[in-house]
Amino acid sequence: MNAAMAEAVTTLPAFLGQQTDNEGYGQPGTMLKVAFEVEGGGAEIIWVAPFWTDGRGNFVAQLANEPNFMGNLHVGDRVQFTTDMIRDWSWHDGRQLWGNYTTRVMVPHLPANQAASISELLSDAPVPAGW
Repeated sequence: MNAAMAEAVTTLPAFLGQQTDNEGYGQPGTMLKVAFEVEGGGAEIIWVAPFWTDGRGNFVAQLANEPNFMGNLHVGDRVQFTTDMIRDWSWHDGRQLWGNYTTRVMVPHLPANQAASISELLSDAPVPAGW
């Protein structure tokens, strides 16, 4: 999982360059996976969307999932974070999912029917040709 997150981070600049508009908003179908520190130590790693960046490493987004360890925060709540907290990215182009490095690692450990559904959506390579 750590190797998948490290690889996602190396392709993050290309993703942001391709999938944010001139004002810093993530394009439709994009998400980021972010590690938020939680009380008691450790982090909760959770998807956020939609997101906005100021281009200097600061982001604002909404939680895309219901968190388990983030106090009173819930799905849809606004969060702020920095680039160094990002662990993965996702883009659904209407046909398939790009990025999703952490998802690709988890697929073999999912129940067969769930793994098949996700595998069907995942692109062959995490990054589109030409990025």
